[in-house]
Amino acid sequence: MLAAMKLDEEFSRRVGDVVAQVEERTDAELVVAVSGRAGDYRDLRLLIGAVAASAALAIAVYGPWVVSPSLLLFELWITAALAAWAIPVRPWLLRRVTSAQRRRAIAERAAAEAFFDERVHATRGRTGVLVFLARDEGEVVLLTDHGVDAAVPRGAWNNVQWDGLSLDGFLASLAEAGAVLAHYVPARDGDNPDELSNAPRIRS
Repeated sequence: MLAAMKLDEEFSRRVGDVVAQVEERTDAELVVAVSGRAGDYRDLRLLIGAVAASAALAIAVYGPWVVSPSLLLFELWITAALAAWAIPVRPWLLRRVTSAQRRRAIAERAAAEAFFDERVHATRGRTGVLVFLARDEGEVVLLTDHGVDAAVPRGAWNNVQWDGLSLDGFLASLAEAGAVLAHYVPARDGDNPDELSNAPRIRS
């Protein structure tokens, strides 16, 4: 079972180092934004509550204890509510009970919000590039501004195999994206300001 990537100081430091290295070779501004979980998945909590209530009902019906019928419904509601609130939806469970299409759509919506929230669109040459990592979904979304779109053929990004499940894999993918930017949007000698912070944006 793959453990969730830790969004800690080491993560921030290593991502920031790679972003700095990439931006030395390109006129683009690379921004990494990370969400521990891009969606709330309330339906999964309802599912957990329903399973817990079903288990409690089975115990009440088949167990050796005597349960008052007048209290049974109340007890089932309490069990369902407590389970839905207290039992966490782990990343491995999330990936098993949701479709890849749903996780991708949720990550893309969150990335679009981050693109504007983090002002990736506000660089002088419209050369902002957002790499959005939805950790629990294991999804990575790349969004580019107009200046980059005009310079980089869409097919060039196909060579970047995004890994959103491990830190080393994610950093390697980030470096691959940097190589694409260095080739098509190279740095201009003496005119390559660092317009946006290299540190990853950790979003709730």
